[in-house]
Amino acid sequence: MMVVIASVHHTGTNFVWQHLLNGMTQVGMNYDPSGRNRPPKNAFVRIHCDFGQYQYLEWWCRQFPVIVPMRHPLTVAESWKARDKDLSPLPAQWNILKNEVHQYNPLYLPIDHPDREAWLDAIRRKLGIQIQTDWPVVMSCNKSAELTDEERADVVAVMADGFFDRFNYEV
Repeated sequence: MMVVIASVHHTGTNFVWQHLLNGMTQVGMNYDPSGRNRPPKNAFVRIHCDFGQYQYLEWWCRQFPVIVPMRHPLTVAESWKARDKDLSPLPAQWNILKNEVHQYNPLYLPIDHPDREAWLDAIRRKLGIQIQTDWPVVMSCNKSAELTDEERADVVAVMADGFFDRFNYEV
């Protein structure tokens, strides 16, 4: 089985590949559109929803099942800020996820959702694989910083279209 992890930075990309896809081989995102060079079985690729990796998203998402780790957008922004990352690309990454990746019916895994085990069960059933994780370890390693009113408003604007309602993320 080949799996794609498509994500916004700091939503749980590393969590998924380190804790869920244990034992699978990571492959690079460069691809051969001719189909002669198929990825190995029992492998995964990680692709972030940013403009540097954007050109790879469509091909991978069309070919293989997609897992999208999720965290509350405000928490993600706080995580970016705590790491001194520029927040200006963050809305674009969310929009790439919503407008480009979502159309391929990905399997979402909101790691900060109270019913996250049910989301994980859906992934297990859909992919036919046995995966489990130790949630408390992952949740305890988050860094965050307080957002300014302007930074918070930028994130809230991305959340206004209802896309995040399925995860019960409140503003």
